Amino acid sequence: MFQKYDAERGPGLEAARRYAVRGYPTLVVLDASGRELERQLGYDKEELHPWLRDAARRAVLDDRGLEVELGKRPGDVALLWAVYGRARGRGDRAAQLAALTRIETAAKGAHEAEAARAGAIRLEEELRAELEALLRTRVAAFVERHPGAGSDLLGALAATRTDPRTLDRLVQRVVAAAPRGALNELTYEALRVGAYDAALVSARKQLDASPADPNSFDTLAEVHNFRGERAKAVELEQKGLALPGIPASLAQAMKENLARFERGEKDPALRAPELAAVLSRFAPPASRAVDPRQVSERWLRDETPGKLGKCAAPAKAAGFKEAVVRVTLGAAARPERVELLEPSAPAPLRKCIEEVLGALAVPPGTSPVRTLLTLPLGG
Repeated sequence: MFQKYDAERGPGLEAARRYAVRGYPTLVVLDASGRELERQLGYDKEELHPWLRDAARRAVLDDRGLEVELGKRPGDVALLWAVYGRARGRGDRAAQLAALTRIETAAKGAHEAEAARAGAIRLEEELRAELEALLRTRVAAFVERHPGAGSDLLGALAATRTDPRTLDRLVQRVVAAAPRGALNELTYEALRVGAYDAALVSARKQLDASPADPNSFDTLAEVHNFRGERAKAVELEQKGLALPGIPASLAQAMKENLARFERGEKDPALRAPELAAVLSRFAPPASRAVDPRQVSERWLRDETPGKLGKCAAPAKAAGFKEAVVRVTLGAAARPERVELLEPSAPAPLRKCIEEVLGALAVPPGTSPVRTLLTLPLGG
């Protein structure tokens, strides 16, 4: 099956992000699960159909089948690129580097350009590994020493392939040091980076602190859903929905979550950041990569605080200086959904924030995004 995307708008933005498209046109061959097998940047019209035909033939071979074919044609550069694509698709960096070295060795004469391309990719991967190791070590040491200031760095640990057990332990240290008001956002951040045990600890603390708030049940249910404990997730969401006085917008969101839990689907917005996005945080502004998702999130962070002045009075009455809000942008000219994720927020404050942010005029061309914001509520 063939699918064509415009990488600068609509679903093409997500496809380009997912497969790290850097130039147009880019041809990407995928297996049935969406894992990349091969790619080619640009093409000659006369060579397109032969390339697609040969790529399709290679695509049906498993790793062993590729090696069998390479035994017959050890210098076949296309087969070697297919080996590299399989390794890249499964995230096996050692196998990627080995395949690139084989291409450099095999690609001679007329294929010298392929050798140079493989060498450039290998250099990039080696430098990326060095940067990952440096960032992983330094950030882990900081979070170990200062867990109370470590919540903003958890994405960096996940993006740099921190060992899952180490990551979960560090997140639990951050949870233990976090104030009660930060637990909800921290729970979702723990889910985003894959620290499911730490997320469970955080969500349980939140429910213990606010047992009468439906948001506490919703958050803990989301954690159990991510852990694959569907029945528990459904049970908790139903308990939350049975509480009295739930605002209509929150009740609707919880009902939709309940349906998602019953299907066993995770929230697709809760995913770990990519290394490029993490590195951009530590790079000089002029060299930061432009990520459509980051642009949308930056617009929200710049635009929303100045709009909440009218909510200052109900915020002050409730003792709130800031609030955690989840905003979903889609193709519409207004946000698709605004959710106040504060367990103890009174109805007037919740209604004010949802109405104000729900009326934002989204700039044309803004990339779809669902993100968490911590917003000041002062005058």
